[in-house]
Amino acid sequence: FVDAEQVTLHHSHCALFEFALKAAMTGPVCLAGFAANTVCFMGLWRERRFSPSTFLIQAIVIADFAVLWMLFVGESLPALGYVIPVLRDCSAVCGYVKAVSRPLLFLSHVCVAWFTTMAAVNRYIVMSKPAQADAVSSVDYARKRVIVITLCAVLLTLPLTFDTALTLNYHSGDDHIRHETLSQNHWYRLLYVHATIVLLVYVIPMATLSFVALRLWCILSALRRLRRAVAATYRTQHMDST
Repeated sequence: FVDAEQVTLHHSHCALFEFALKAAMTGPVCLAGFAANTVCFMGLWRERRFSPSTFLIQAIVIADFAVLWMLFVGESLPALGYVIPVLRDCSAVCGYVKAVSRPLLFLSHVCVAWFTTMAAVNRYIVMSKPAQADAVSSVDYARKRVIVITLCAVLLTLPLTFDTALTLNYHSGDDHIRHETLSQNHWYRLLYVHATIVLLVYVIPMATLSFVALRLWCILSALRRLRRAVAATYRTQHMDST
């Protein structure tokens, strides 16, 4: 038998940890992000010169704002139940909120990752291949890519939206019917959560950003060497002429 007092103490420690991590630490970060994204978006909105880079940064700001909002609503607010007694009795409501915010959080996260990657690739093309810069220097082209990425993110999020509602029934080894949701299935978690999501949301964007950053560093280093060589040639010619 388990002592009821020990169970209550254990739940209290877990609630305190969630409050410290999700409410006391994550909550202020989300609020600061709200303010910073709002100021950034308003500053970009007031610019007279509207460029593809401005449009892409605005798209990143909106997606990042959605990520922070879903984190705040789905994680920080329920953790406040440790100090706000009213929130302790709304576990069912908090469960529904998390069920809704979970796919929206993932959708926003995918958009942030790929909008940032698209902006970096756009900058790389402009700096490394000026002849092809006209192809990516229009706002319409950037808008089309934002729409395509958003639609692909929605399709990628669909399994995550319904995996807690779909139930799988199959016979176990002892001829008993076992019930489990799709989110609890081993192969679903292995192939979708741990393979597809990690590959498309983390590995490919990070590899692309690393490659672009390395290439831009090489280009800037070559430009600095060229500038030093031109300056040395100019000084030599100037000394010879005098």
